[in-house]
Order: sequence, then C-alpha cells, then structure tokens
Amino acid sequence: MNKSKLLSFIIVSFFLLSVITTVNAAQNDTQTTDQITDNTQNTNTNIEENTNAKVNQKSSKNIEIQKSSDSIKTGNQNIKVATKKQTKKDTTLDVNNYQQLTDVIENINQQTTTETHTINLHDGDYTIINPITITNTTPQNIIINGNNQKIDGTNTKQFLTITPTITLTINNLIIVNTNAQNASAIKNNGNLTLNNITIQNNTALDTSIIMSTNANLTIINSDLSNNKAVNIGGVTYNNNTTINIINSTLNNNTASKGGVNYIYESNMVIYNSTFNNNFATNASVNYNIQYSNLTINNSQFNHNQAELDGGVNFNANNSDIQLLNSNFIHNNATYGGVVHNNNTGTITLKNSTFINNGRSIWWSNL
Repeated sequence: MNKSKLLSFIIVSFFLLSVITTVNAAQNDTQTTDQITDNTQNTNTNIEENTNAKVNQKSSKNIEIQKSSDSIKTGNQNIKVATKKQTKKDTTLDVNNYQQLTDVIENINQQTTTETHTINLHDGDYTIINPITITNTTPQNIIINGNNQKIDGTNTKQFLTITPTITLTINNLIIVNTNAQNASAIKNNGNLTLNNITIQNNTALDTSIIMSTNANLTIINSDLSNNKAVNIGGVTYNNNTTINIINSTLNNNTASKGGVNYIYESNMVIYNSTFNNNFATNASVNYNIQYSNLTINNSQFNHNQAELDGGVNFNANNSDIQLLNSNFIHNNATYGGVVHNNNTGTITLKNSTFINNGRSIWWSNL
C-alpha cells in the first residue's frame, strides 16, 4: 500500500514537473518570439530611419542641387541680361543744354555696335559752344527730337557734321545764326532727314548752309528762309547726292549761284513746296548742272529774281529739268524768267502755269 502510494506520488510529481517544464519552455519561446519581434521591429525601425535619413540626405542634396541649378539658371539669366544690355539696339537719352548734347554725341561716337539712339532735347540753353561731329566706324542711327528748342550759333559758330556711317533724323528743331566758311548749319556726308525744322538767318562765307557730298538729304514740312551763302547754294549744296524737298517753304534766300539749291551730279525732287523772293546772280532757286536731274512737281515759285541767268532755274551740262503741275508767277532774270537752259540740257513741261515771267524759257549754247 505504501509502495503504491509512493509510486503514485512519483508519477504525479513527474507529470507536474513535465507540465511546468512545458509551460516554462512555452514562456521562453514566447519571450524569444517577442524579443525577435522587438528586434525585428527595432531593426525595421532602424532601417527605416536610416533609409529616411539617407532619403532626406538625398532630398536635401536634391534640394541643394535644385537650388544650385536655380542659381545657375539665374546666373544664365543674368548673363543674358548683361549680354542684352551690351548689345542693346535702342537707347533713349534726355538732355537739357548744349553741353549735355555734346557729351551724349561723344558717347555715341564711341559705340562699337550698331544702335538706334533717340535724343530728346528739353528746355535749356542750346547756344553753340563748339561744333559737333557725329562719327563712328560702326553705323549708327540717331533721332534728335528738338521739341522746338533753338540751336543758336550767335553768328560765329558752325553747328553739326555727320560722316558716312551716320543716319540722322532731326525733328522739331530751330537752327539760327550759324556762321562758317562752308556748311554753317550742317555738313552732311551720311543720311540726313530734316522734319519740321526751322533753319533761318544762317550765313556761309563760301558754300551753303547745308552741304551734302556723297549723301542723302530729305527735307519735310520745314521752313528754310533768310539764309545766305556768299558763293554757291544759299540753302543746300549737293554733290553726288539724292535730295527730296517735300511740303516745305524756302523764302528770301540768297547766293551768287543757286539762291536756294546748287545741284551737281545729283538728283533732286521738289514736291508741294513754296519758293518766294529768293535771289541770286545766276538761278535764284536751282542751279542744276553736270548730269543732274531735277523734278519739280506741284510747287509754287513767286517773285524770285536772278540778275543774269534763270529767274528760277539754270540747267546745263547734260542735265535734265522736269516742271510738272507747278505755278511760276512774277519771276525775273535777264535770260530766262523761269529757266535758262543750254543746248546740252533737256526740259520737260507738263501742266504748269507761267505768268509774268518775261521770257520764261531761254535757250542758249553755252
């Protein structure tokens, strides 16, 4: 009996020991699993954090690269702007007196690229200090807006010279009292347009107020009156030049030859313009010689006078004059109240009126 109880006790103890061992093993397995899980999570967390850190570092680098790229782009833009400024094609400049005008022109003379410069004259003193020359080896386009300012030569100074590479347009400017041996107002060797200009009371001791050689000259809507050249071309002298005079008034000008225009190996068109009371020894208005061509259309010529030849025009040396749709009234000369033409010149008359000009057309063999 005692042996049976002892055996039962041993069996029960063994069973309980097995159960406890199993439970501990299970707990240990659970803890191990939890540790593995925790370690896995920690590992994953570390991986994610490391990955994110790397990603963030990469993103930061990308951002830095992007910023750098932006800086580069901005740099390129700056370069482009700088380049644009260096090669700019149009500039506008404002001046308030003659010295500032001189300084601006001097700066233009230093340009190394072709540009268009607009110069606006505002109220100020534009008494001529020294003559201005516009010159450059690189072609320049210049517009001077005079805004009715007055360039005054005080009967002692020449005003302006332009050289072959210069294209100059002058708008709304008054030029008075210039004085020089030749070209007292403007010496033109380039391309000159005068628009709505007043040129009065200017004197050349030899040749013309505006002297053009190998050039182009256009005069529009302007008044060129009371000017004097001692020798030739009371207003313009033209040698190998193309000239257009349009919608303009040219009165009371004087010279020995060509009281208004001296035309030599040149082509001139006069359209819708008025010429009154001009005077010369020969040709009170146009002295047209040496293979030149003169076309007068829709214009008025009144009370012009020459002492000898051509009350209005003198034409010679294989030159040509066309008088179209124009009126010639009370013009006078010893030989040819309107035209003195030699036998080497040609005249075309069409729809024009001749009144009280004496012998309007005089033909001679010079």
